[in-house]
Amino acid sequence: MHLTHPTLFPDLLAINASNNNNLFKPDNSLHLFEAIGILIGHSASKQSHYLSIFTAPQIARINDLLPQVQNDQNDNNANVTINQQLSMIIGMFAHLSKGFPMKQGGVSEDVCKIFKTTLETSIQTLSVLPNNDMIRTKLTFFVHRLILLLNEGILPFIPSILNLLITSATER
Repeated sequence: MHLTHPTLFPDLLAINASNNNNLFKPDNSLHLFEAIGILIGHSASKQSHYLSIFTAPQIARINDLLPQVQNDQNDNNANVTINQQLSMIIGMFAHLSKGFPMKQGGVSEDVCKIFKTTLETSIQTLSVLPNNDMIRTKLTFFVHRLILLLNEGILPFIPSILNLLITSATER
């Protein structure tokens, strides 16, 4: 597998809910990320390198979008688009994780560290948008995936996740 940078195929990997030029619909593009996760997860070497190629730009994107959400509280149209992008990024993290072995000792410490960083960023997103159903759903799915992947390594994150989910829970 030879990956130098994901900009080699930007149309396939773009996570931009407002961009109608993407080759895939937003939810369908998650299947592409799952396939990429399988390729990375089953490669014998450089897993963390390949994984960071896909996660680092998305973490940076979340860090760019969150201040916009906080600043544009009155602009619903802008916020809907940003919320969709944030939700898609968290979903991308979850689908990437599906490609990694779920057995004890199945992933390296470097890979675990990358997924913990993506989880921290996802938790930060939920803390800014605790009532957003899309983000709550994607984060819950991501946590389910990481329980299988990180085992007890996820335990330090559970109190803050549960606190955010419970304090902003509503009756349905």
